[in-house]
Amino acid sequence: YYQRVVNDYPENRSAKYAGGKVKQLDGVGKPFELAFTDALTGDAVSMDQLKGKVVVIDFWATWCGPCVAEVPHMKELYATYQTKGVEFLGVSLDSPEDQGGLEKLLNYCKDNEMAWPQYCQGAGWSGEFSVSWGINSIPAIFIVDKKGNLHSIKARGKLDVLIPELLGIE
Repeated sequence: YYQRVVNDYPENRSAKYAGGKVKQLDGVGKPFELAFTDALTGDAVSMDQLKGKVVVIDFWATWCGPCVAEVPHMKELYATYQTKGVEFLGVSLDSPEDQGGLEKLLNYCKDNEMAWPQYCQGAGWSGEFSVSWGINSIPAIFIVDKKGNLHSIKARGKLDVLIPELLGIE
């Protein structure tokens, strides 16, 4: 269905998201590519650096109620597993910098002690990376295995099971 939307309506905005849904479905089990500058530290972050770790990719925004509601649990998971070979990466769908998006992200992460890297796309729902992955609702959570392959595109609510499984911890 998604591929048909892409083929039949290539210029339509929905086709971009449909193409991302195809990418999601085709991407499971394949290398996950992501490189950005961490909004919090200014450091370069790439999946190549994180091979050997389980990586949680959290598409979220500071204005998203369900995203914010999950922050305490995400912090617990990060505190529990970060030293055991897990990294979290936030992909922010906050508004552009000139609309205060970056400032809101930085303040929120500081105020809530979120220490993991944040990719500030600065484009709201139009962020190129999130659109390329068909993200049209948040929070959306992906998880990548130690080899750098996308393991799940539906990890939300399943991290308590998936993280230990991928780490080989019972």
